[in-house]
Amino acid sequence: MSKFTQFFRSHCKKSRVEKNIPHSDFWNSKNLPVFLGVLIVILAVGYLVQINRSSTKSFTVHALVQKQQALIEQRRSLELQQAELSALTNLENSTVISGMVASANPEYLVSSTADVARK
Repeated sequence: MSKFTQFFRSHCKKSRVEKNIPHSDFWNSKNLPVFLGVLIVILAVGYLVQINRSSTKSFTVHALVQKQQALIEQRRSLELQQAELSALTNLENSTVISGMVASANPEYLVSSTADVARK
């Protein structure tokens, strides 16, 4: 047998003997209620933190929804205002358009090439 296997076998025997040594009584009747109490407190604090975060997020979401509704209402009023201002009857009665004079002899630009910019 090699020295390594002898050492390994003797080491394993020692560890088996050491395992039979009684360990500390951590889970005895005195420590268990303290451990459970600490566990309950930790879980309660975690629960409170989670509830607080979710309620804060709901207030933020509620404020954003109200802001969105106000912006939608503002957009609708601006669209109505734009429609009123661009209506044909308003354009015909406009002072700027009424001051214009119709052209009697229009001249159009005719290009020999098609090099014109387009959108």
